[in-house]
Amino acid sequence: MEFLKNWIMGICGCTVLVSLICSLAPKTTTAGLLRVCGMILMIFTVFVPLRTFQTEDFQFELMDQFSKSSEEIIELNEEFEISIIEEKLSEYVLQRAKHLGIDCEVSVSVGKTNNGELLPQSIELCGPKEIKKLEHIIETECGIKPILDVRETRST
Repeated sequence: MEFLKNWIMGICGCTVLVSLICSLAPKTTTAGLLRVCGMILMIFTVFVPLRTFQTEDFQFELMDQFSKSSEEIIELNEEFEISIIEEKLSEYVLQRAKHLGIDCEVSVSVGKTNNGELLPQSIELCGPKEIKKLEHIIETECGIKPILDVRETRST
């Protein structure tokens, strides 16, 4: 980026200098010669620094920005996948509980395996003592032993 800044500053400086000299020059044949020399100087100011331009400087900056943004995208995607797994598994358990006539609360946590796969780690159930009926169903169908929090219900 430093190269680009210096290049643009050089072009602007040369343009101002050539314009100033051309405006102060007397309107004779010398003024035409000064304009031609000024234009040649401006052409050199624009194109000569391009010979030393190194694309590696820009490539590294772009690669750094790309790798940062791709890491952010991967992280956001992983968070999205986790929320989908938690939501869908919670819905499934709640449907099974509703089928059994049990009103309960479900909390699912998801973690990574050693090879980076996202899998449910724990399922917590909070509800009346009937949630014990769900324990075996969840364990056989989901492969996770649920954590039970039995609430005592009072009859009125």
